[in-house]
Amino acid sequence: FFSSRRRHTRLQGDWSSDVCSSDLSVYGVSIIPGDESSGGGCYQLSLLYKHNLEHSAYNFTYGPFGKVQGKDYIAIQSLDGELTIGEQENMAFSKYIPNFLVPGPLCYAPPPLDGFVTVNSQFECECYKYSSLSANTGVALSSADDRTKESRKARPEW
Repeated sequence: FFSSRRRHTRLQGDWSSDVCSSDLSVYGVSIIPGDESSGGGCYQLSLLYKHNLEHSAYNFTYGPFGKVQGKDYIAIQSLDGELTIGEQENMAFSKYIPNFLVPGPLCYAPPPLDGFVTVNSQFECECYKYSSLSANTGVALSSADDRTKESRKARPEW
């Protein structure tokens, strides 16, 4: 279970995203004011959208991928090396990271790099630019047969 919280302008407030091994959930966070004598206010979570994941998730990161303004996308790294990109309410595409043995750290480097930094099975740092990952995404989201297709494999920038 992994979670993040961020202010989101399009959703008009705070939001929280949670990744369990089998799904991604995004919640709106609102503050309910309360009386100071009873301990103050509280937070209320409202489910905005939920996606079932075909591969077991390991971790995720978020940011304005593709230099988009005013909204954040989510990238989920699975246990088997798939990187899935969720653009708001839609799961946009997925790619497999080459030289993958076990999942490791994943972070988003904002523009001008606009890419994902991770480590391969040889413990070498690699960067995958969002523009390269999103190119040639005409292939449907993952199925067991798609794993061998060249179009589903990511290519590192460095």
